[in-house]
Amino acid sequence: MTGNTAIKPRMRPRETEIARGEAIPGRKERRYSASARVQMNEAVLLLKDVSLSGGCIQSDEFLEIVPNGNYTILIIPEAESRVDTFEVDIVSRWVRMKRNGSETGFIVVVPPGNRVMEHYIKYLKTRTADNEDAASV
Repeated sequence: MTGNTAIKPRMRPRETEIARGEAIPGRKERRYSASARVQMNEAVLLLKDVSLSGGCIQSDEFLEIVPNGNYTILIIPEAESRVDTFEVDIVSRWVRMKRNGSETGFIVVVPPGNRVMEHYIKYLKTRTADNEDAASV
């Protein structure tokens, strides 16, 4: 994270009731719900959703993240994914303050080709499809 300067976060317009996992209009890729941990400097956060091109990080405390700032995060996937921990370079796009913490949307800087990340997205896609199939039975 950066120094102790106060930041006025740029708020992103709220999407109208879009079901989790559906593509948001204008978004290239579907995001998948995740429950991986994310390490960003000293903070340990929650990866809320992710695709190969971006995602959302959730924190239960205020984080000093600069919109459009460059960061390297360490993604620690859930154990059942059998995916190794991996680093991703990101650019924060928006910060949303909430009563119980904050959320940060990001885009992935490194182009697709990160095999571990691709494997994790494939796991999330399969898990989502399995859950959708179970719900339709």
